[in-house]
Amino acid sequence: MARVQVGALAALLAVFVSTRQTWSLQGTCFDNVEQMAHCCDQPERCFGPDSMMKNATYEDCCGPGFQEFMKIFLSKVVRVAEDTEELREMQTIMKAYLIFVNSLDTTAWELAAQVEGKLAISHYNTLTMQDANHHVGIQGFMKKRLAIMKDLNHAAHFCENFFQVLWYHHAQATGRSAVETDIESVRPLFAPTMQLYEAIQDASDRLLYDKIAASSVLPEVWPALDNSPEVVLVVNVVGKWASVGVVTFWSILKHRTTPLRIFVFGDQAGIRDWRHVVNEMKSEAPHAMHRVRFDYIDVFLHPRMVNYFNRLPQECASTNMSKALFARLVCHELLPGDVARAIAIDLGDILVFEDILGLWREGDLLQSDELLAAASHRSAEETMRHTKPTNLNGGVVLYEVARMRDSGYTEDTLRAAREGLKRGYGHFCMWDQDIINAMHQDLWGGRRVRVLPCRWSLFPVAGWQFFWNTPSFWLEEFVQRRRYPGFLGVDHFEHFCPGPVLMLHTIFAFGGKRDRQLARDVALVQGTRNDQPGSAIRGADGSMCSCGEKAALLHVPSTMKLWPWVQRLFSFLSPPFLEKASEEALFKSRTEQGEAIGGGFWGAEGEKEMSSMRQGTLRWAMSVGATLVSKNCAGHPTQSNPYQPIPSFPPLRATCLKGHAANKQRELCGCTIRTLGAK
Repeated sequence: MARVQVGALAALLAVFVSTRQTWSLQGTCFDNVEQMAHCCDQPERCFGPDSMMKNATYEDCCGPGFQEFMKIFLSKVVRVAEDTEELREMQTIMKAYLIFVNSLDTTAWELAAQVEGKLAISHYNTLTMQDANHHVGIQGFMKKRLAIMKDLNHAAHFCENFFQVLWYHHAQATGRSAVETDIESVRPLFAPTMQLYEAIQDASDRLLYDKIAASSVLPEVWPALDNSPEVVLVVNVVGKWASVGVVTFWSILKHRTTPLRIFVFGDQAGIRDWRHVVNEMKSEAPHAMHRVRFDYIDVFLHPRMVNYFNRLPQECASTNMSKALFARLVCHELLPGDVARAIAIDLGDILVFEDILGLWREGDLLQSDELLAAASHRSAEETMRHTKPTNLNGGVVLYEVARMRDSGYTEDTLRAAREGLKRGYGHFCMWDQDIINAMHQDLWGGRRVRVLPCRWSLFPVAGWQFFWNTPSFWLEEFVQRRRYPGFLGVDHFEHFCPGPVLMLHTIFAFGGKRDRQLARDVALVQGTRNDQPGSAIRGADGSMCSCGEKAALLHVPSTMKLWPWVQRLFSFLSPPFLEKASEEALFKSRTEQGEAIGGGFWGAEGEKEMSSMRQGTLRWAMSVGATLVSKNCAGHPTQSNPYQPIPSFPPLRATCLKGHAANKQRELCGCTIRTLGAK
């Protein structure tokens, strides 16, 4: 089969433009995209005397000549293509090309970003076409709106990844690390895509903050209260931060169907400020405050807390905020005897999208020896960066108060504090979650704590992107517009799992061919698994977060609040009749969470971490609870290997995952296994 010549471009373009039909790789060695991907990725199965393409060579069909033709041809097509079906074909081709032909081709990355963006904008434009929407009804329109938001988010995320491709590629070309490379030096190369990125995010903003979203801030109809049990909440207020924290309380009120009893732990200034806000809410929205009662406790004056702080090591709880958080850690010491269960919840960095009664009833599922339930805190990679246990987060904790009173729990907290300091844990004993983690790991042997379902604490983490939470490593346009890709509405967040193409950019962090191949295999295996129905990502604690699952609670802790999208969302959802908190207040209220005293900058990576990316990749393989292997499987018949269909696209590389749940390997076909990581 002869090599494709670039001179054939005009003829192929004429055929494509005139017929407006699906392009089928006319003029190349291949009949379809799957065949191209299979053969270019696994040349040993397609080329040779006993293969399906015995008269062709890899160089002819997949080499530089073919790649140059593909880029020139596709760049022309992408430029003129407007039809949705054409763009969808281009999307499929570009994904296959990047994954299976040349993952390091920056021009192909740019073309793919253009296709993703144009396709998403094309879908968005259909929302304004009356002829396309008048027959679908309200439910159909909302379903379409949600699908378009997902397309826009996917396209924006791909553009962000392309920027990181250019950044890392430029760093390696100049013999420097990424952190030594000025991101502004990449701006000229990214400029055309930046215009598209801004258009994508502007379209997203129009959907996210339209009239439909505005109607949810102050509902016309509130949920009816039934005879459900009274839900007890414990919140902290220290200083004049009620204007920040009220957004969390307001989100709970909008969805509850049950009476509430709120215990406010704080100092005199915080209690006065909270009382003032509560009085305003009772005046402006009395229906929202129906069957809500408050109890106020000054934790700095309460005799039991004074005694507790005297017994606590002096290195612990050195600030007023941390003292208030320790008070909720031992809330059983302060709550009246008729309270058997309580939910401790952060104010100001949490939004609740469902009835809080659902979280309350998680307590009914606890085993008889379990004292509390908390959310999974960090990925395994995040945990490995710290010198103290960090699996559990203290921002949302369900306490079985009655059991705590009868179990010696208070003494356990003091013992855990002393033991942790003795072990030399770094930045330890500042927060309640330090003690929760130390008790769980060091005192209780991993028992007595249940991990809450992921839906009850979604952290908007994008850990597959480099420096995902470090604004200084993003151009200003990104800083102003980036958002979590699972953000689909002001009251709709989903647990986002990236597919193969959204993980593929990670190969640019590697210098050697072997390491890049390893990163590519990980991207394919994990990304392909993420795309499968019922897929899930395993947390560091063994919990499974279902891909695409809608969140009941969003938690944006620490420095994650620095991003403008977070500030805008929380401000938008605050009670409209109250004075809005300043944007700075949204994260200044947590200034104590700086790295100096252990709060950390979520996602901030230094050169040390980035230089050990290969080890990090292997740690990731272990963190998902799997022996991760990739198999090269026959996707087309050869004389030495009969055809074996594989029920997923791409049909050429099967994945086997040996995990805790299955306790056995899932065999898809009999091929050579290459182990990437083991647990």
